Amino acid sequence: MDASWIPREAIELTMEKQEWSPKRGLGTGHWDVKLKRKMVELSVADNYDEAKLEWRATGDVYWGSESGMPAFAAKHPGECLCGHHIVYHFEIENTENGIRECVGSDHINSYMIMRAIASEKNLTENEITDEMIEQWVNVRVESMKKESWWNRKGDSFVEMFDAVKELDLRVNVRDTGKRYWDTDLLMKMPVTKIRKRGSGIYGSPNYQMASIVWRWNHPDNPRNQQTTRGYPNDMLQNDLILFYAMRDKAIAEIEAEDSLIDARRNDLRVRANRKALAVSMTESRDETIFEDACVNYGIKPFTVDMGVNSWERNFLSDIRKRVIDNTTLSQNQLTTVLRIINSEQNKEPATEKQRNFLKALGYGDDTSSLSKREASKLIEQMRNSD
Repeated sequence: MDASWIPREAIELTMEKQEWSPKRGLGTGHWDVKLKRKMVELSVADNYDEAKLEWRATGDVYWGSESGMPAFAAKHPGECLCGHHIVYHFEIENTENGIRECVGSDHINSYMIMRAIASEKNLTENEITDEMIEQWVNVRVESMKKESWWNRKGDSFVEMFDAVKELDLRVNVRDTGKRYWDTDLLMKMPVTKIRKRGSGIYGSPNYQMASIVWRWNHPDNPRNQQTTRGYPNDMLQNDLILFYAMRDKAIAEIEAEDSLIDARRNDLRVRANRKALAVSMTESRDETIFEDACVNYGIKPFTVDMGVNSWERNFLSDIRKRVIDNTTLSQNQLTTVLRIINSEQNKEPATEKQRNFLKALGYGDDTSSLSKREASKLIEQMRNSD
């Protein structure tokens, strides 16, 4: 089978995995022998059994291109201290003389993990199981990778993310095709949702980027990378760099949208002010007409709330409208108006029937001093409150 289509990194990782055995110590194999010799050459001790105890893993690891490669990996990029080709460069340090070097995942596993577990759990090497080593590898190696990533790229990532996170939630969205009525703008607006999946060719004009915030740390995304990985994957990092570089375009798009919304709000304010002015002018004109008509009819200007009950208030409201519309009132209508508005001065005592009805409704105060008009108002209020 032609293996040319298989990514180089996948091949390298497979090679490393095939050669790695959890409890394997350095033996007599070609690469093991070379690593032993190199370690002794760089150690204070002159034999491997003592020299290996001088070395420790620093927790830093690098993988990727040679661009931006740290000094410990740049000594021999793509190669372990033994000369074997590697993908992950794990930094190791000699605690006796301060020399820093790097080895691949196979050789950092082969002796340093056994030492670490034995020290941490107070076990002998014979008591350490493959499962314990596997677990240690999964936790420590991932932690090393995470810490290394943040040490090298963390500051720039945070700076770029903070600069674009609000833009991202406005721009990297999709139109659902639905509309809702905006009560503030008094118009239909599109319903949008965060774009959770990207489409198109990266960097091309038709590229639809998935939301950076959604993928990194959105609280509604249980699989966000901050929670599941602790550092962004390459796709998210590349999208962030691209969006950050194109942020001026995104800002221009948002400012254009906001400008249209502001123009709409301003237009609505102007309309509302004009309407309020027109209403005010109309009310002022109507009040003048009403007062002049009342003088002509020989009655004092009245208000609707002079009615003691709903029928009287509706009657007064209708008469007021007729007067403003210059409709001639009949004698019966005038008589009724006078009866209602003059009853306010009528202090005739409340009837016994009214007082008893108030008590039946639960009125607890003294009713002896109430007028008929006051009693009628109280009865209506208490009945309407039930």
